[in-house]
Amino acid sequence: IKQKEGCAALLFLAAKMEDYYLKHHTYKTANLTTDKEFQLSNSKYYKLSIAASVKNDYQLEAQAIDNKMICQTLIL
Repeated sequence: IKQKEGCAALLFLAAKMEDYYLKHHTYKTANLTTDKEFQLSNSKYYKLSIAASVKNDYQLEAQAIDNKMICQTLIL
């Protein structure tokens, strides 16, 4: 269940990234902290981040909050 929640959160964030690209024509300036487009619900088990972003590509990560979880990092 915990891993599925992390995967679902990454997919939701990926959809938000696509919306951001349509408006701004780049992923590079996307920022989870300051951009209102990224109003995300908090995951109980994972912290989401934009690990890397350039004009036409990005990498998203979900880091486990609990270090005892089997899947510590999910990457999309």
